[in-house]
Amino acid sequence: EKMSFNLARIAAVVLTFTATTQTAQAGKVEPSLKKGTTVHAPVNVGLVPYVDVNSHINNPRNNVSIDGIVGLTTAVDGVAIAGVGGIVKEEVKGVQLSGVAALTLERVDGVQVSGILSYTNQLRGLQIGLINIAGKVTGAQIGLINIAEEVEGAPLGLLNLVLKDGTHSIDLYTTDTAAVNIGTRLGSKYFYTILTIGLQPIDIETTWMPGVGLGGHIPIRDRWSADVAALLYNVRTDK
Repeated sequence: EKMSFNLARIAAVVLTFTATTQTAQAGKVEPSLKKGTTVHAPVNVGLVPYVDVNSHINNPRNNVSIDGIVGLTTAVDGVAIAGVGGIVKEEVKGVQLSGVAALTLERVDGVQVSGILSYTNQLRGLQIGLINIAGKVTGAQIGLINIAEEVEGAPLGLLNLVLKDGTHSIDLYTTDTAAVNIGTRLGSKYFYTILTIGLQPIDIETTWMPGVGLGGHIPIRDRWSADVAALLYNVRTDK
């Protein structure tokens, strides 16, 4: 009878251990499905999303990703190339190249290049496109239109908009070549582009001087600073 009691206790312990193990396994999430985790897949080749090597992998992280039309992957440590559009859901450490649009939703450490639109939330490196959009930029944006929330570096373009601590001013001034000048400075705290137009009336002639240039703000000490600029004008005369 005593032996039966001990066997019953052992059986109860075994059943409890089995139930606990099954419960833990039922609540376990595969690492590849957790947010922020990725599965290493060295090479992806495809045409469009889900018609590629990545289609059977959860959250792939590629070293090389090449897609004929549109590419979709979670992360890239190396090079991502797409004929039309490339989408990376998390981060790129390396180079992202796309014919039309290059989109990385979280972060680019390296170079992002597109034919029209380049976008990332955080950039450390270089962004090139007709239109560049980023959150925080540490490095440079090169394009016709550059938009960023914050820039530590240089936006190089015709229109540069930096939302936090950027330069956006309208200037009215006179020079020895144009009596009246109006212009705008757009860019980061220390580097900006200049768009201006000057007017010089002389007797019956009027000279118009549209111009574009680059400028830099140099802090010297306390409240002292200097601005240096170089401009190119196109002189037009109306009679």
